[in-house]
Amino acid sequence: MEIGKMNRRVNILECIVVRDEYGGEEKSWIVKKSVWANIKPVSGTEVFKAQQVEAQNVTSIIIRYRTDISVLNRIEYKNKLYEIIGVSDEETDHKKLILNCKEIITYGV
Repeated sequence: MEIGKMNRRVNILECIVVRDEYGGEEKSWIVKKSVWANIKPVSGTEVFKAQQVEAQNVTSIIIRYRTDISVLNRIEYKNKLYEIIGVSDEETDHKKLILNCKEIITYGV
């Protein structure tokens, strides 16, 4: 593993559900862990769906191997959020994880 290429500090986010005073559920994302990563943009596309343009930026984020990361987590880097769409252990040698992610684009909302 080339540690020198892991030069970006990212936060691994975990979703927690809290009940409000009316019994409804509110989801909140909290920082679970901060780790070093290598971020590689893979592709960017724009799709016309339901009379709207939807942008998708696919990114590969490589971190050291961990057992506590799944598609239920998110990645935060600077002001960007990434939804994890796939987790793979490269060559099953438990040295690094490749997180295939899709950037969550909010357009100022």
